[in-house]
Amino acid sequence: LVLLFFTASVAHAEDEAFNRVMKTNTLRCGYITWPPMSQKNPNTQKMEGLYIEMTEELARGLGWKVEWVEEVSMADFVAALNAGRIDMMCAPMAPALQRIKFAYFTTPQFYAPYRAYVRADEKRFDHKLTAINNPDVTIATMEGELTSVVARTQYPKAKVHEVSSQQGPAQLFQIVTSKKADVVFMDPFTFGTFDASNKGVMRGVVGEDVGFFSGGYAIKFGEDKFMWVINAATQELINRRYIEQLAKNYHLLEAGIYLPADGFKK
Repeated sequence: LVLLFFTASVAHAEDEAFNRVMKTNTLRCGYITWPPMSQKNPNTQKMEGLYIEMTEELARGLGWKVEWVEEVSMADFVAALNAGRIDMMCAPMAPALQRIKFAYFTTPQFYAPYRAYVRADEKRFDHKLTAINNPDVTIATMEGELTSVVARTQYPKAKVHEVSSQQGPAQLFQIVTSKKADVVFMDPFTFGTFDASNKGVMRGVVGEDVGFFSGGYAIKFGEDKFMWVINAATQELINRRYIEQLAKNYHLLEAGIYLPADGFKK
């Protein structure tokens, strides 16, 4: 009897967020400031961006409303999920090895190449990314974010200049342009946003990409029912081409971002 009671208690705890969402028909989202994926309009105080639209469309189909309750740093999202401050991290979260032991990551909505970006006159790393793995090189990274993971796992000999996630991706590029760091790893879409207002200041390293990452939501570890529902809902958005159209609206495909492949053969 004691064992049965304990098992039931654990099962209930694991489904806590899902049960709360189903009871209230409200999905409480954590978000990041990462234009144009998600940001709060300073004039209207309303949330805007690709992930905002996508999440609200997903929730609408499930009969839920979305509350954007908290801006959560990449270094703190697991704690926010575990404490019940948010039900889901509604942002493009990459399932890095250092993260997957602590949270569930849903079906990806997008895939993106990760590239090295340097000052316009920097030539050391063209066709030679291995040259970054050197004590004389400093990489700009963000706490808890994929830039930090890639730097420490693929280029452990290099130094890092790390900023908090609250400072946003633009700060990483500024660290490089101010010569506090030599290189930053970033997706081409985010770089394109920076480059649009800073033409010719930085460029992509010539040659191969650093790697690829997928972007999906993050859910509290153990929330199996919640995970299945969000995965199925995401797949429905993919199947009816909603995500494809959204990507076109935000010019993601032009920037080198990829969509999930169709899971069938004609």
